[in-house]
Amino acid sequence: MGYPLFRRKRKLIKPAYQLKVTLTIVISLMVYSIILGMLIFYPLWMELQSATSIYEKERISYAILSLHRVLWPAVIVISILVGLQVIFASHRVAGPVYRLEKTLEELARGNFSVRMKLRKNDEFKELETVINRLAEYLEGMKKRHLTLHREMLEELESLKAVIEKEGASADVKNRLNRLIERLSEDDSNSVEKKNG
Repeated sequence: MGYPLFRRKRKLIKPAYQLKVTLTIVISLMVYSIILGMLIFYPLWMELQSATSIYEKERISYAILSLHRVLWPAVIVISILVGLQVIFASHRVAGPVYRLEKTLEELARGNFSVRMKLRKNDEFKELETVINRLAEYLEGMKKRHLTLHREMLEELESLKAVIEKEGASADVKNRLNRLIERLSEDDSNSVEKKNG
């Protein structure tokens, strides 16, 4: 009944998803930075166009060049930092999705003792509770089914012994034997699945 050890040591759990989100946000940041640059530089360019003296043009040109040297490297550094932040932040979403997939795969294989365990800061903590309740329910249903199955098989075996002792029609004996065979086959298949 222990928790599976699906450890997440990598930050890129779902690379396609995480890199897509990162790329989208970094591109958006770059586009917004270009718009910001236009908002900053357009008034200066207009001022440069309307300047009458060479000293005024020189002062405005120097301001524009100084801003270019500072703004664009800062935009690149900020974009890289934002990209890294998105990867780390998306890890809190991609990790639980990864864990959910692994837990559901185990449940689909019939391993109802598996439980989903998320990290403290992961998203979708309520999903962890729901999946674990489902696993508990399925595990209980499987135990009840196996108990009922064994009880029915034992009852049919005792009924067969009574019928053989006291006698019954061949049709009743054949039907009883078919039921016992079906339950025995089902029981052995359950054991094979559990061991396999």
